[in-house]
Amino acid sequence: GNFNVEGDNDGGGGGYFQLYESAGGTDSFSIYTATSGATTIGTTDVDGKEADLTFNADGALQFQTIDYAGSVGNGEDITLKSGGDVIIDKNYSHTTATTTTALHVDLDRTGDVSSGSDYIKGIDLDVNATGASNGNIYTTGMDIDVVGDAGGTSTAYGIDLNVSGSTTQYGIKLITDDSLGTDYISS
Repeated sequence: GNFNVEGDNDGGGGGYFQLYESAGGTDSFSIYTATSGATTIGTTDVDGKEADLTFNADGALQFQTIDYAGSVGNGEDITLKSGGDVIIDKNYSHTTATTTTALHVDLDRTGDVSSGSDYIKGIDLDVNATGASNGNIYTTGMDIDVVGDAGGTSTAYGIDLNVSGSTTQYGIKLITDDSLGTDYISS
């Protein structure tokens, strides 16, 4: 069946659905829907501690926006705004061989583009460290640590890079301001 919670009729607009931790309690989970269906899901802890929100699905968990199939070209972004790190923590302890991936990005660009230029990026990483400081600033675009297993026959790659299919191909494009830095360091 359906469960409906209607908005207020006092001109304030929007509608709330709220669950409280106990009868007469103040800590809550809420869903608020406003004009054009703009919806906010949130948790509140009146003491200002941790009102965690956990999604625990017995199956796939999917986030999709308008034109997620990419056939129209006017899709909307999915933005993660975190007060701390955005962490992907995946742990396996199987005793049977498996293929395990923590983050898989799959971008497929299809369709006939008869004019203009396409710029397709699998991952676009921007890191900016600015501001007045008298301290030491160490800025890293990507920090990769790979630890292999010494048991059996083991091979580890820091980066496994395969480029193909274009009329012009580059394995790595490296541009560094020569007046301030070094292109490559090996230690």
